[in-house]
This record gives sequence, structure tokens and C-alpha cells, in this order.
Amino acid sequence: ANLQNDLADNLVNVIQVEGNDGVGYSQSRLIGLLDTSASYSELSVPGIVDYADLKIKVNSINAGTLPGTANLKIGFDQCTSDLHCQDLAGGCFTSSCLPQFTAGTNVLGCLNIPILLCCGNDICEGGESSTNCAADCTAGPNTIQPDDCQSCWTRDGAMFDVEAKPDADLSITSIEYKAYTASGNVRVYYRVGGKTGYASGTNLLSNGWVYAKQAAACGAWDYCAISGLSINVPRGNKV
Repeated sequence: ANLQNDLADNLVNVIQVEGNDGVGYSQSRLIGLLDTSASYSELSVPGIVDYADLKIKVNSINAGTLPGTANLKIGFDQCTSDLHCQDLAGGCFTSSCLPQFTAGTNVLGCLNIPILLCCGNDICEGGESSTNCAADCTAGPNTIQPDDCQSCWTRDGAMFDVEAKPDADLSITSIEYKAYTASGNVRVYYRVGGKTGYASGTNLLSNGWVYAKQAAACGAWDYCAISGLSINVPRGNKV
């Protein structure tokens, strides 16, 4: 809360910063002045959700401290009904409205159970592709270039993260790769216990990695597939 400010005496300032995450010299603009009777809604919050408004509500302002302080609530409104959740989720989910922060719910408190074999359930299933179900399947392939290796043999393999959406579980069932040789085997491991997708430090140790499957290379510079994987990534998590 500002104190003795001609523009915003004893009000909460909502300021939007353009670039640099607010560090150093960054362009900023004032977008709201709030007292305890007002709230501010941000209609689109990149990287959080695209189906609900983030709200800032001022519970109290204390101008008697130095500096002045304010008690805020920053978050999302509670869902109002099962129908509210169903309308947001679409026809490929069975939805119910539960208290916010219930396990498995989204930021509104909606529990959305996907209906299998339905285009639009956020799962790229058998028979679906980016051509017939772009809502669930990306076009790919997504290229991964190992660090510090432009055209060479990478002893420790290519490490990368796969992150599930904040409100949808992810299941990895196959991986396509392109090898420079027609011989040899390719193995898939995934991490547990806080490993990261970067080839450094303890990440190179076998402890903490789970072996998934192995397949023989199918040809030099040809796309090969390792199918039959069962790697589950809970919503909002990485593997």
C-alpha cells in the first residue's frame, strides 16, 4: 500500500511489467488502484490457465506501519456447480465441482475425468494424430539436440523433460528417434526422485533413473519407434 502518494494514497497498486521479469530496467505500467472495496481481474495469465480469471482482492490495508502493508487474496474463484465445470471442460470429460485444492482438481476446484477415445480429452490416443485430432496430438516430431554436441557421439544420451499440463495427466506410450547408425540399441530411461533433464552432476548416475524399454536401431538417419511404453506423468509434473 502506498502512503502519502498523490496518485494513490493508501491504495494497492497493480503494476504490469513488460519483460525481464521485473528485474533491472523494465517497461511497466499502472493498471489498477485498489482499496478494500475493489478487486482486479486479469483475463489472461500466460503460463497459468486460459479458462479462468486471476483475481486480486484487497482484504485490508494498514497505513499505520512503515512501510504500509496490505493483506491480499490472489487466486481464482471457486467453481459454482458441476455444470459450470462441464461447460469449461467440454464434452470429452465427466466433470464435478469440488472444494478448491482437492487432490486432482484444477484451480477452480473442477475434477475433470477424461472420457476415453474422445477427441478433445487432452490424451493423444490410438488412432488419433495431429491430422484428425489436433486438439490432443501435436504435429511433431520435436527435435532434441544434445548440449555441446553438434555432430558427434553422445555417451550419456539425450536428456529432456516432458511436462504435463496443469489440469491433465499425460501418458507416454511411444517415442520416435533418428539414429546416425543402423546398428546398436536405443534404451529409454525416465527419472524419479527429483532428477532433471540436464546431463550434469548426479544425473549421469544410474541411481534414480528407471529403465523403460530397449529397441534396435532400424536404419541410419531413419525415424525409428520405441512403442509399448507406459510412462505416466501426473498433471503439472515433469518426467
